[in-house]
Amino acid sequence: MARIKLVEQNETKGAEKERFDELAGRNAVTNMKRGLLNDAATYDAYMGWYTSWNRLVEVIGEKDAVLYAHAISTTNSCQLCSLFFISDVKGLGLDPNNLVYDEKEQVLFDLGQAIVKDPTSVSDEIFERLRKFFNDVEIVVIVGFAGQMIATNNFNSVLKIDVDQRLLPILGEFKPATWRNALKNS
Repeated sequence: MARIKLVEQNETKGAEKERFDELAGRNAVTNMKRGLLNDAATYDAYMGWYTSWNRLVEVIGEKDAVLYAHAISTTNSCQLCSLFFISDVKGLGLDPNNLVYDEKEQVLFDLGQAIVKDPTSVSDEIFERLRKFFNDVEIVVIVGFAGQMIATNNFNSVLKIDVDQRLLPILGEFKPATWRNALKNS
């Protein structure tokens, strides 16, 4: 159960109503957006994710973007985002439990995990591997998206945003990350 009210369209006014109406017109209302629409300014800030996502897809391609977002969300243990990307990985015809990465996909996976686990210690080795595939502009896009994805993960996790109806059939496929357990015990 979400820790905040997930607003309904008929409950909104002003800027929140304008944004909700626009989403509803595109059939794009999700539980996260219903949570964000408690405040239009916060909603607007988080919608920057889509700008970052679109640029990421331009730079690395849709498949790699999905795999990268999946790596970040599952490492960060965000149930809602993980389920969205599990669904997207399946939509690519891949098994999220048996992913086999090529060299470029592997470095993106490693980067995504490293950024989530300890952004102050992302290794030079990962950046050497990244530079085989990407220039500075592209690396900025990739790392910038990670920040957007982590912000989204944190919003959903902290506020325990309810899983969207369409994801309920795959709810059992979410496996919380366990790497933080070692941190709690130290």
